[in-house]
Amino acid sequence: MAFLSAHRSKGLQADYVFIINNKGKSYGFPSKIQNDEVVQLLLEESDDYQYSEERRLFYVAITRTRKKAWLLVEKDNKSVFVQELFSGFAKELMTERYTCPQCGGRIFKKKGANGEFFGCSNYHKGCTYTKKITVKKQA
Repeated sequence: MAFLSAHRSKGLQADYVFIINNKGKSYGFPSKIQNDEVVQLLLEESDDYQYSEERRLFYVAITRTRKKAWLLVEKDNKSVFVQELFSGFAKELMTERYTCPQCGGRIFKKKGANGEFFGCSNYHKGCTYTKKITVKKQA
């Protein structure tokens, strides 16, 4: 596994790509921090489209995959780019969220005395759903 910036991934490919930091905050993707005026003078003249350079980088990051890309997103804090994707392609996008079959809560990987297992986020509210994690050994 390799951790690369969107800039570094240009021209490369991978079977799977995870794009992190898709937050609607100052240091998210896109960043909402403005360049210093001196730095801005050194940069090429940009077009008037908001976040145009970061938008191109986002596209580069998404298209580096041969098989599947994941965008890791906070439910209530989606970046502008993720919001645009969902508004235009909601049916085509798949969100992975594992829900508890007993109460509808979220399923998380946990560790206990008998090893790792999946447990419900509503355990503290009385949900008892668990599922043991079994690892298949290759011969």
